[in-house]
Amino acid sequence: MRTFTVEAVVIRTSKYGEGDLLLHLYAPDRGKIEAIAWGCRKPNSTKRGGVQLLNYGLFLIRESKGYYHVEQCEAKESYSHLKGDLPRLLYATYIAELLDQWTEPGYGQPALFQLFLYCLGLLEKGEVPPSLVARFFEAKLMKIEGYQPMLERCASCGRPVKGEVYFSPVLGGVLDGECRRGDAQARPISPAALRLLRLLFRTEPGRLGRVPYSPAAGEEVKEIMEEYIGQRLERRIKSRRVLALVEKPPRGRKER
Repeated sequence: MRTFTVEAVVIRTSKYGEGDLLLHLYAPDRGKIEAIAWGCRKPNSTKRGGVQLLNYGLFLIRESKGYYHVEQCEAKESYSHLKGDLPRLLYATYIAELLDQWTEPGYGQPALFQLFLYCLGLLEKGEVPPSLVARFFEAKLMKIEGYQPMLERCASCGRPVKGEVYFSPVLGGVLDGECRRGDAQARPISPAALRLLRLLFRTEPGRLGRVPYSPAAGEEVKEIMEEYIGQRLERRIKSRRVLALVEKPPRGRKER
């Protein structure tokens, strides 16, 4: 039996027993950790405040017989503002599920951890459109994991693209009009959406607020990234269905 302390974010929770939770934590050095927090759902539990979904904090973990148990936890950031705003909460839940589905226990990626915290911070402040934050997270996740699509040259022939441009989730990038014939599933991509997609992969954290963004281009990039990530992940993100309810605000209402 051994214990260790980790800095982590709660990316998923599920009920375990009558008063317990199974936590999926993501830590920069250890990656995803599944740990049981005994008794944390009881009203008098000292762990109750630290184990909430999306909380960032310190966790004292005990390993016993191949299982991890949360002995103590201290929340450093609870992101109370985003949790109080349903659209922002849904976007935060979506990127948390994407991180959970994409990663495996025991494989840490500090850059991915910092990216997730950065995006949670943006959603907490609410100064950047939440849909743009989600698109940024998707793009940077693909880049960090080595799946950045080809966006400057044709993914089939390698020539610079010009004129009509298409995006192929299967081939992993843009196609020119001639090479598009080789992939019937390739979809046209507008100049505005292609510019936004390129910017999302180039822009460094801290500068996202300067990226020119239009809802129309964002909607197109959303559909492209959903297809591209689904092709690589080979399964759908469940929270996408709920998120779709807030991604198209009623006419006349601006996204917050």
